[in-house]
Order: sequence, then structure tokens, then C-alpha cells
Amino acid sequence: MRRQRGEPIAHLVGQREFWSLPLFVSPATLIPRPDTECLVEQALARLPTAPCRILDLGTGTGAIALALASERPDCEVTAVDVMPDAVALALRNAEHLGIANVTISQSDWF
Repeated sequence: MRRQRGEPIAHLVGQREFWSLPLFVSPATLIPRPDTECLVEQALARLPTAPCRILDLGTGTGAIALALASERPDCEVTAVDVMPDAVALALRNAEHLGIANVTISQSDWF
């Protein structure tokens, strides 16, 4: 019934894969899309080879921040969202994936 009303499959199952990472999703955030993986590819291509700091503003599920953190464990990733539900979801995803080099905070865009 929910699918017939147009509810996305990702919301029905509560998960969506992004950058080969299984992420929890909810109606509180946008569903990570495959074309957003292009942003991760471009960021990785442009990041310095030395350890660096990465900032993800409006992180939502944490998809981009977690993908970058998983690919670059030598970097410190900070993910920020103003919405408490989004922050809770990103924290849940980081914990579930065991990604430790990411800090997730609730804030406006500084």
C-alpha cells in the first residue's frame, strides 16, 4: 500500500547503499542517489595526498562524509546539519559502519 502511494523503496526498507556503504535512511533526509557518488569521486580526485580536514555541510544521512571518511581514514571529516533528525541518522550510520574519523554535529553553517 505504501509503495502504491509513491513512497520510495528506500523508505520502505529503511536502507540505501551509497558508495558500497549500507546507510540507514528516513523521511527526515534526502535519499542518497547514485549520481551523488560523482561528488565523492571528484572530491577524492582533488584532495591532497597528505592528511587533511574535510567539511560536509548539510550532511543529511552522512553519505558523502562517510564515503570520504571510509576512503581517507587519514583525514578528519566534519559533517554538519541543522536538523536534529538528520544528525541522529548520520550518527547512527557512522556508528553502524564503525567509521571513527568523522565528527557529526548539529549546527547551522557557521
